[in-house]
Amino acid sequence: MDIVLCDLDAWTLFASRASLDPVPKVEANRILGTAVCDAAAAEAVRSLPWRHELEGHLRTLAGAAPDDDLPVHLLSAPGSRRHRVRGLVSHRTPAGLPEGSLVAAPAGSSPCRPSST
Repeated sequence: MDIVLCDLDAWTLFASRASLDPVPKVEANRILGTAVCDAAAAEAVRSLPWRHELEGHLRTLAGAAPDDDLPVHLLSAPGSRRHRVRGLVSHRTPAGLPEGSLVAAPAGSSPCRPSST
């Protein structure tokens, strides 16, 4: 299952200073073509430690009250059904993304702390 974050979730992960690796164009095209955007994917994102750690940041950016649900923003693959699910915002890209715009967080990377280089 390939999950592609968009909007506030992507910006928050980037701002977390997690170690992010560029995805090569061929792999990026495959991921974009199979990106999953459904309730299970949204729940998988909600369960990630960085999302819990940065919830206050997300709430501020979204202008959300403490008791508001924060939706997960995901990219859906071209031609796939867009799901209308509470707590999920589905995005589409009209064309492929520019080279270098898709990155992956390596397993075990620690958001909120800069990677040591």
